[in-house]
Amino acid sequence: MKRKHVVLLIAFLAMTIYFELAKDMTFGSTFASKRQGARAFFLSLQELGKNASPWLEPFESLQTKTEKATMFVVSVPDFKGIKFLEEWVRKGNRLILINSFPGAGFTKGMAKESTTTEAVFDLFEDEKKSMSVSCSDSLQEVCDGITSVSKMVPSLVLEGEDVEILAGTKADAKIAYQQVGSGDVFLISSESLILNQNIENHDNFRFLYQIATVHDEILFDEFHHGYRSPVAARLEARRDAVWVLIGTLVAVLLLGALSRAVRFGPPTVIPEEPLSSSVEFAGVLGMLYREHQAQEVLSYYVRSWRRRLSRIFGVASGLTHEKALGQLVEQGVINNEQAKEAARYVFELETQKLSDTASEQRIAYLEQISDTERVGAPQA
Repeated sequence: MKRKHVVLLIAFLAMTIYFELAKDMTFGSTFASKRQGARAFFLSLQELGKNASPWLEPFESLQTKTEKATMFVVSVPDFKGIKFLEEWVRKGNRLILINSFPGAGFTKGMAKESTTTEAVFDLFEDEKKSMSVSCSDSLQEVCDGITSVSKMVPSLVLEGEDVEILAGTKADAKIAYQQVGSGDVFLISSESLILNQNIENHDNFRFLYQIATVHDEILFDEFHHGYRSPVAARLEARRDAVWVLIGTLVAVLLLGALSRAVRFGPPTVIPEEPLSSSVEFAGVLGMLYREHQAQEVLSYYVRSWRRRLSRIFGVASGLTHEKALGQLVEQGVINNEQAKEAARYVFELETQKLSDTASEQRIAYLEQISDTERVGAPQA
């Protein structure tokens, strides 16, 4: 495996682990500080002296609460304990359902088909756009000073005539209000108003603040976000990252075991076979040539000589003789004049009948080139 491939693999692994650890656990959680969380609004209430706290128990536990309170339920697709929540609201408490609708029970609204992820993507496109809000006389303190809030793409499907539309229309409702016993419920189709990325746009903060502060205590449902503790949430993210790391390492080791191309450290040096001396080599070829007058013996020698140039100097074997010798000139092994002389000798050895002396002289010259290091030059 090449070094650059290892570096790319490590970089990919590091990025995967980083994004796994940095991702948001839920949308609209008061424990999430990134753009999809609701921590900015939660902390702002506390800074303003309001009694805001996360609710970490099932709705069934609301039966034990006697004081009036407001509860936010944000991005909870699957409700448990609806009847306990309804009982709590009817006692005079306020419930704010944001992209969280039971689909049955005491509320008059449910969301049209739209996943939380789709709603957030819609929010990215429309977060700078706004929509107007209007309230009846009974809700004027909720709408006091409110001109517009962020545009919300998801809509509500409403039932019953006792539902008041604060934003949108009956057929395309975005914010609605209804009385439930001695308490009341606000239905908001999208979490765009409360998310960190959008809480300061338009009148989002003011609108939510005026809804929330009708009672002294303000609760934020965290139980249905799968809350255990901030530490447990981080450990869960790290666990996923560790599995990614283990899977990647197993894949790398498996590839290494199956591939003979994998090696670690510098490339293995292949020992070169010692070259015959030019005198011995020329003598053997000369003897073959004298005894058999076989011109092809000299052409075989040229081919062998080219292979040795490829091995010693890295000259491509597919090049012409002139270009191969030109590469030796560029490497500083020989000069231009020597390259021309060597090319002429190679041509003569391959194509002409030469005397023994001439053949030996040309072979000796070419052997000096193959034995030459980066400095020095063969003698004609």
